[in-house]
Amino acid sequence: VEQFHVLEFFQQFWPDAGLIVGLRHPVTWFESFYNFRVQNWQDVPHPNQLIGRCTSGTKLTCTHRSRFHWHLYSMRKTNI
Repeated sequence: VEQFHVLEFFQQFWPDAGLIVGLRHPVTWFESFYNFRVQNWQDVPHPNQLIGRCTSGTKLTCTHRSRFHWHLYSMRKTNI
């Protein structure tokens, strides 16, 4: 869940529901995500240019998106 409003939506409509959280290793997640982007958009930059935050031209492909600990923290599943 990348967007905080999605959690609020679930809480509003299903307050007693539980979520099962599955995680992938951030490196293998990025590798898979990058390969998916390359297969669908041939102009994705080299992976070394995608380290850090997403910028214009990255098609939202960057290592910043694999910071899963922030998403777990937003769901109160871990401390930072």
